[in-house]
Amino acid sequence: MMNVNKLTAALLATTGLAVTSAYADTDVTVYGKLNVTAENVDNGDDSTAKLNSNASRLGFKGKTGLTESTSVIYKMEYEVAVDDGDTKDGNAFKQRNIYIGLTGDFGTVFAGNHDTALKLSQNKVDVMNDLNGGDMKNVLVGETRAKNIINYTTPSYSGFSATIQPILNEGDNITGEDGDKEDGFFDSFSSSVNWENDSFYVALAHDNNVATKSALEHDAFDNTRLVAQYKIAALTFGALYQVSDYQGVDASNLNEDSFTGYLVSAAYKINKQWKVYGQVGQSDMPIEYVDTDKNEQYGIGVDYNFSKATKVFGFYNSLEATENVSNNKEELDVLGLGLQHKF
Repeated sequence: MMNVNKLTAALLATTGLAVTSAYADTDVTVYGKLNVTAENVDNGDDSTAKLNSNASRLGFKGKTGLTESTSVIYKMEYEVAVDDGDTKDGNAFKQRNIYIGLTGDFGTVFAGNHDTALKLSQNKVDVMNDLNGGDMKNVLVGETRAKNIINYTTPSYSGFSATIQPILNEGDNITGEDGDKEDGFFDSFSSSVNWENDSFYVALAHDNNVATKSALEHDAFDNTRLVAQYKIAALTFGALYQVSDYQGVDASNLNEDSFTGYLVSAAYKINKQWKVYGQVGQSDMPIEYVDTDKNEQYGIGVDYNFSKATKVFGFYNSLEATENVSNNKEELDVLGLGLQHKF
């Protein structure tokens, strides 16, 4: 029996060495973020204590050289429901950005499930990103992670870069203003042009007939977004302006099919540990109501950073949506305390 055990251990050790050797030339990074908040949520009628997992995630990404100038790149990232476990949408893991592609002197090309160029153009203007009642998706359409997306991003030239992303609808019920299905390579796409240096960031982005979450049944939009950020010493200002034109077939339910919205934000690093920040956003886009008069959002927050990886934070977000004709309102006030750790 002793000899058998020794033989088994030796085989396992040899197998382990073989597996390690087989993957020695790959570059794989395991990363993630856990962000959990305890909140008091008031909707105007009731006040409820909640625990929220704010886009916590687990991911695997890598880059492996193929030639001197070309590498294969890949990522598999999933949202993890820290609070609800596998009861959240019936899944323990929810798909986020997942792709495979190539990068080199020619730029970067990949295909998969990914944030649109318009969504990415926000950079870090949304200082309440992922927080209940504060994320800019509550006032602006276009915060889309698209399936069946093909991405090409140019190399950076003196801070300039550009991205084009055809989105393949694959027979989904995405229609244009004429009611025809949009099934071609460039019937739906997202794009952006960006420039940045140490102090400035500027982006102009456009969605063409891109399906995005809204209160409408056929929810394809043309979105044009202008973004700017300016950093001076410890203070950062951000601003975003967007025009959105509805492209679906439900326009008869609307007083108008063109909408506008904006977001402004500021963040100040007091020192290495403390940071304060806030933002205000507004639009008339059909997010909560089909016929929206106004979406209004503002939020403030403070972080205490133990390190680059770990922080505790507190925040207050207020959100209000008003319907155009009936003047009905949906209200949300969220006061929260949270802990975040990145790895």
